[in-house]
Amino acid sequence: MPVSGFGQRGVLTNNQGRGSATATPTPTPSPAKAQNPAARGQGQPSPRPTPSAEQFFDAGWWNDEAVKKEIKLTEAQAKRITQIYDRRVRLMTPTYEDLLKERATLERITRERTVDEATFAAQVGKTQYLQSKLSESRTVMLYTIYMVLDPKQYEQLRAIRDRMRPGRGGGAPAR
Repeated sequence: MPVSGFGQRGVLTNNQGRGSATATPTPTPSPAKAQNPAARGQGQPSPRPTPSAEQFFDAGWWNDEAVKKEIKLTEAQAKRITQIYDRRVRLMTPTYEDLLKERATLERITRERTVDEATFAAQVGKTQYLQSKLSESRTVMLYTIYMVLDPKQYEQLRAIRDRMRPGRGGGAPAR
């Protein structure tokens, strides 16, 4: 099985779900297209597909045989990491689902432009709070996972991540 790619936030990701890893990194749009809505077509930002909760949380690098072999990850370590990961998914899925709802509301009221500034600010706050809780849980999960690894494994995993991360010492440079 090929080595999984790394996501934009530096987490080794498996974009196809748990069972099928891919070595293709997520393409990064050119700065011109990212900053110029007209360059994306019809003057509107292109909609991003909304990942399911499982896709959002999935980073199953510890099940990738090539990674396991390279860092000498034991089955016991892989099992413990899976438990840590599964716990986060279980605990944070409701927060993720709430974030999707609040984001949709924010997008709707932005598009409609009918609410006052205080209402809009409150909606932004709700959305940012949920995003912050997900980010916090991810950071804590990663730290907990890293603590399962010995120092050498941790450094090897970082080296793999750096090789695979576009524009940061490995992979294709960001455009």
